[in-house]
Parts: sequence; structure tokens; C-alpha cells
Amino acid sequence: MQYCKKCGIQVVGAKSCCPLCQRELRGEGDASQDIYPNLPTPKYSRNVLIRLVTLIAVIICVACVTINYLATPRIWWSVFVCAGTLCAWLAITVGISKRRNIMKLVSYQFLLLTLLVLVWDLAMGFRGWSVNYVFPWLCLAVMGLQYIIAKITKKPSYEYLIYLLIANAYGIVLVVLIPLHITTVVYPTAICVATNVVILTGLLLFHGKSMKEELSRKFHL
Repeated sequence: MQYCKKCGIQVVGAKSCCPLCQRELRGEGDASQDIYPNLPTPKYSRNVLIRLVTLIAVIICVACVTINYLATPRIWWSVFVCAGTLCAWLAITVGISKRRNIMKLVSYQFLLLTLLVLVWDLAMGFRGWSVNYVFPWLCLAVMGLQYIIAKITKKPSYEYLIYLLIANAYGIVLVVLIPLHITTVVYPTAICVATNVVILTGLLLFHGKSMKEELSRKFHL
């Protein structure tokens, strides 16, 4: 049996180091006595995938800028390509980081896409297409996607209610943009807000207890 001279403990199974001080163990281990199975190491880790995506993004940007400079130096179309590549890189890296929790992944992508769309609209002179059309329809699409995912994966309500509630609050808050005259086309926002009010009412009536317990657990209320 293996043992640690520093901690003075015996370790069951075949371990590479002491579980307490991480120092080298002495003695011979018996792998058949391992309590927990050895999980295989994934071929491609998260960091490797992110580095690969980053390298591809840099290659695309460098290639576009070079071609732009050599072929059409008067029109810098490569700026838009690089900006789009950066947006894609952000979305992919977030997807890789949160891939183990699909509901959290959808919520993070939802918030990220909202920010990116707003930045693009502002960069183009803010024509209002982001707040008039993209925000309300995106909110409704995300809520529908979250509900479908929850049903397909057969998740219990407490695991997806908090994410559904975030998207719901986002949709209702959009009504503030109307009196501020930021939203000039009110129909999409009005439909989104009305739908979210109905959904919130249904959540409170049928899942109010689960929502309260989940909020208390998440925010330590």
C-alpha cells in the first residue's frame, strides 16, 4: 500500500501523488483497489481548442489585411472582415467555455449577441435596427429555444427556470426604450413585452415555488 511520509497517511489504490500535500507517495499501489474510476483525458482540451480558434482568426485577419493592402488599398473592406472575425471568435470561445451546460451557453450567447449587435449598430451610425427588430425577436427566439432544449433534455424545472427568467426580464425591460424614443418601431417590442408578461405570469402561477427556491439558492437570499 502507498503512503505519504510527510502526512503520515496510507493511500488506497494506485495514485501518482498524495491527495493532501501533492508530494510523491512511497510504496506500491494496487490499481484494483481504486474507489473512483480513472476518467480518460479528452483528446482536445478547452485551452487547446481556444488556441486553435484564435490562431485561425489571426490567420484570417492577417490574410485579409494583406490582400486588401496589395489589391485594393483605397477601400479598406478588411476592417469589416476583421470585425466580423472578432465577433465570431468571441462567440466560439464562449461556446467552448460553456459547452458543458447548454442552458448557460444559450444565456451567455444571448447576452453576447445583444452586445455585439448593439456595437455594430453604433459603429454604422446607429440606425436603430438593433433595438427595433433584433432585440425583441432575439429575446423571443431564445426563450423558445430554452424551452425546447429543456423539454428535449428532460431537465427538471429548477435547472432551467433561472435562465428562462433572465431572458424574460430582458424582454420586459425593453419597454423602457419606447418612452425614451430609442425604439422607433414599437410593434416588435410591444409583442415581445406582452408575450413575456404572459410567460412571467404563467411561471409565477405554476412554478412560483421552484423559482423562489432557485433564486434563494443562486443569490443566497
